[in-house]
Amino acid sequence: LGDSCMVCGWNEATCDVAHIIGKAEGGPSDTLYNYVILCPNHHRLYDFKKISLDQLKRLIKKRLKRQHTHIAKLIEQTELF
Repeated sequence: LGDSCMVCGWNEATCDVAHIIGKAEGGPSDTLYNYVILCPNHHRLYDFKKISLDQLKRLIKKRLKRQHTHIAKLIEQTELF
């Protein structure tokens, strides 16, 4: 994972740290559980509601299950995922 997009794995340039639940929607800004690393394209798609929270979760889980099963298990235990 590191500095690549948690949806597609893109890492050609700097990715964005995005809120899972935005500050405007009352999401916490003081916990790492409310952040994901997204490429600029996926970040904008998510911010403009072209990808729903459920879709984002499914996409991230799908990638994690393929490549990082130990991290996928941790995410299953968090309240946001």
